[in-house]
Amino acid sequence: MKKILYLSMICLIASISGFSQIIVDVNDMPAEGDTLRASVALNIPDGFEKTGADTTWNFGMLQPVNQKIDSFVAVSATPPAYWFFFIPGIETNLASPRTSGLIPGIPMTNAFNFYNKTPSAFNDLGFAVTVQGIPLPLKYDKPDKYYSLPFTYNDAWTSESSIVFNIPSIAYYGSQRTRTNTVDGWGTLITPYGSFQTLRVKSRILQFDSIFIDSLGVGIGINREIMEYKWMGKTEGIPLLTITEEGPIISATYRDIPRMPVVPLSMNLGPDTSVAKGTTMDIKARIKGGTPPYQVIWNVMDTGKVITVTIDSTVTFIAICIDAAFNIVSSSKTVTAINPGMDERTVERLLVHPNPAEKFVSFQLPESVREADLTILTLQGNTLKTTRLIPGINNLCTVDVSGLAPGMYMLKVVEGNLTFAGKFVKK
Repeated sequence: MKKILYLSMICLIASISGFSQIIVDVNDMPAEGDTLRASVALNIPDGFEKTGADTTWNFGMLQPVNQKIDSFVAVSATPPAYWFFFIPGIETNLASPRTSGLIPGIPMTNAFNFYNKTPSAFNDLGFAVTVQGIPLPLKYDKPDKYYSLPFTYNDAWTSESSIVFNIPSIAYYGSQRTRTNTVDGWGTLITPYGSFQTLRVKSRILQFDSIFIDSLGVGIGINREIMEYKWMGKTEGIPLLTITEEGPIISATYRDIPRMPVVPLSMNLGPDTSVAKGTTMDIKARIKGGTPPYQVIWNVMDTGKVITVTIDSTVTFIAICIDAAFNIVSSSKTVTAINPGMDERTVERLLVHPNPAEKFVSFQLPESVREADLTILTLQGNTLKTTRLIPGINNLCTVDVSGLAPGMYMLKVVEGNLTFAGKFVKK
């Protein structure tokens, strides 16, 4: 009888341990040589936010629309020019090739993300690219802490980080991020990949991005609130499932087997066209591949996949698309106004410097302009300041911007039928 009772207790303990919560540690993070495939899906069921102890999350109905591959290599496999900024063995011990550059139209090679994996944390340190043979590091001032290790149910951690990328007269990118994480559930996750014991990590990310691509004339500042739900398993390297919610856009990425070709991000605005002056029309960004959700930014200071415009003169529309993996592509479309009137304004571009600026910005006007009206606007078109401008020596104009908050702004100078426009970033 004692033997039967003893065996029963062993079976009961084994049964309980099989369904108890796991502990995620450094051995469950990605490692050198990992090549991990994931599927991207958009048909996320309602109620994905539910959580708690001993929860079953059934996502077996997910249907992939694209796949991506995350690979991880030794830091020694990256260009030695990067090692000065991301010191191997001291600051970083893992790298991952990026699938795209940072700026559309600017050839970039040897793009890598850099991580530091230790028994106490898994941190994102930033990334580096090479432009025209010159290595450019983009390093966070403080690491973006993905995971505090080891972690289990009810653990929590927070990190704050920022990054700046600036090539004068070409592009500027700045980002400030606060990540707040809570391990808010444990239980069984079911996906098309299988059934797993998991811990769920809920992340609230508050982020402000400033993007300006001088070569395209596109710039915008974006306040973002992103919710991430990650289901972490044992020895999987990357989350078994990540659901990302940003505004109305929700997408899922889950570990998977090969099911379809990996489709890179692409975007098309359609062919150039001609319309009668005064025509109102929609221009749609057709996006394929990549990792949703997508951000679309237009050179007319608008966002979204579709914009509605009134054509008063021949104009070229340019859009850039950024996906969740920070792949970036661009596309353009020229709409020609038929029989444009003789009273149209001529719009010319202002070359504003320094950019970014701290206290003052300067630009040069044609010699024919003796006085003009200056307006400083937000990227949403709100007027912040207007003044009468009198150019100085060599028709150089200097404007005090020290009172502006950090962000991106537009300058508009008007004189008669001439309009000059430019953008700048205030540090």
